[in-house]
Amino acid sequence: MLFLFVVIFTETYHMKQFYLHDGRHKHGPYLPEELHQFQITKQTSVFAVDANRWINAGEVHELNILFQEKTANFNSLKRIVSLWNKKK
Repeated sequence: MLFLFVVIFTETYHMKQFYLHDGRHKHGPYLPEELHQFQITKQTSVFAVDANRWINAGEVHELNILFQEKTANFNSLKRIVSLWNKKK
């Protein structure tokens, strides 16, 4: 008799997780989409679980979206202010 076992991993299993350090304690793990609440910068050190080391957030591909949104929002705000000033 032959048994075939299939293991199905959920998407969450493959997602990268990160820890933050407040100067005294390590906090986490957090998924990339949870890190936006901490307003991290590209220079913020995060502990990447899969790499088993501390790394700057700006060097982590999965976290780049956090910084692109800030830039995009700032550029949009600058554009709106510019248009408003022209109307004056």
